[in-house]
Amino acid sequence: MIVGRAKTLGAGEDARAALAASDPREEVQLLQDVLPEGPRAEPRAARIDLYTANEVIVDVDASAPGYLVLSDSWSPGWTATVDDTPAEVLRANVAFRAVPVPAGRHTIRFRFRPPGLSAGTMISLLTMVLLIHMSFRRRERTTDQAPAD
Repeated sequence: MIVGRAKTLGAGEDARAALAASDPREEVQLLQDVLPEGPRAEPRAARIDLYTANEVIVDVDASAPGYLVLSDSWSPGWTATVDDTPAEVLRANVAFRAVPVPAGRHTIRFRFRPPGLSAGTMISLLTMVLLIHMSFRRRERTTDQAPAD
């Protein structure tokens, strides 16, 4: 959904109580409202073009700036682009995710990459290279120590 109204949760404010007092189809709960002052988008549906475990593509048509809110779990591994321009993924309604969207038609692409994946891949590759290197050194040492005929 696209929503324009945002309620900023204050420090120590009970998020569950704030959610219970609002309509998530009309208003999004955020830690910080990042949209500029002025007119905001009217609530409306968005169209999901692709939905997989690691990627979501959504087409939106916003009458004014607003937030695309997905009722999927927020995680630090999610990144987003709006028309191929990086966009901030915000924690919305305590557990979901939202992206600020300017007025007009846009394609929003979410991608998930688990935190630590790059570091884990590098460690695995370095370990593999080290094991191969040690294997060749052991083979060379064994060949050098073989008795001559």
